[in-house]
Amino acid sequence: MRKEIASGIAHEVNNPITFVMAGVSHLRECLQNLTAIGIEIEGGAGIEAIRERWQVLGGVRGVEDLFETLADVEEGATRVRDVVRDMRAMNSANGRPPAMLDVNDEIRSAVRVAGAEVRQHAAIHVALASDASVLGHAGRLSQVVANLLINAGQAIATTGRLGTIQVRSWVDEDKVFTEVRDDGPGIPADSVMRVFDAFFTTKKSGNGLGLSISRKIVRFHGGELLAESVPDGGASFTIVLPRWTKDMDRRCEAGVPDAVI
Repeated sequence: MRKEIASGIAHEVNNPITFVMAGVSHLRECLQNLTAIGIEIEGGAGIEAIRERWQVLGGVRGVEDLFETLADVEEGATRVRDVVRDMRAMNSANGRPPAMLDVNDEIRSAVRVAGAEVRQHAAIHVALASDASVLGHAGRLSQVVANLLINAGQAIATTGRLGTIQVRSWVDEDKVFTEVRDDGPGIPADSVMRVFDAFFTTKKSGNGLGLSISRKIVRFHGGELLAESVPDGGASFTIVLPRWTKDMDRRCEAGVPDAVI
């Protein structure tokens, strides 16, 4: 699964980087034009000649365009920073103590990391509840969601059509739920009970460890990972975690096992 994640990250980083480079090129051209005006001013050019050159460059609207381009560059750089931060969190969770975190942040992180790869096969629709806090390790839970997204995308890819993946979170009293549901071919009836077994896979390639380790991570956090074949086609995987409360005295141990994704 690491290969698919790496491919998705390459797309996710390449797009904003291309955007940033185009913006930088435009800013360089504009600054060169402004420098030319400055040279004319220092050379004693008349006010009319300077005003004419200023208007050719767009006047005040041209300067406003510079700020808009700068904002675009900043947005692109922020997207790259977020992807790098997400990957760093996924790879450095071991050894850190558990802390209160928002499941929704983990979902958004997973969509950023796996989204580019998954969107080649399916549209991703996200619906998040409020106050979805749990005690856990940031990065490890997003690994699980990213794994589920990649699996859903691969399942839909076998149908030869563009599918849909629904990702949602909700809270029910003392539990926080995260569901990844796809409209792919579903899970064969004789495989639903085995999908979490180590080395079991219905794919033509893969080691069959992704779901097994994902369930171990969820259980490490005091929760459970459930699988269901949707009757009208598709599959649903649901992460169930204890909801964080101020008087929660249970603590996770450090050292969540590395996930194979």
